[in-house]
Amino acid sequence: MRLALRQQILAIVLLPALVSVICLAVILRHTLQESASNNWSKNQLPQAAIIGTLVDAELSQASQLLRFAADSSEFNSLPAPIDR
Repeated sequence: MRLALRQQILAIVLLPALVSVICLAVILRHTLQESASNNWSKNQLPQAAIIGTLVDAELSQASQLLRFAADSSEFNSLPAPIDR
């Protein structure tokens, strides 16, 4: 009889504690994921701006090199018709 009473007491104490810990873990995980996604987008904006500036510089340099090549006498003396 004593063993059954101990098991009941343990079940009464441990079951709510276990359910509480599981609920807390679920809530904290959801909160952490939401916070991380919000902070990630805020933290990545400066890096995206830097990457955008670098891409613009690369495109500008490539465009200047193409203009330089198109203005060269070797390009102008090609026999085949080329769209300009």
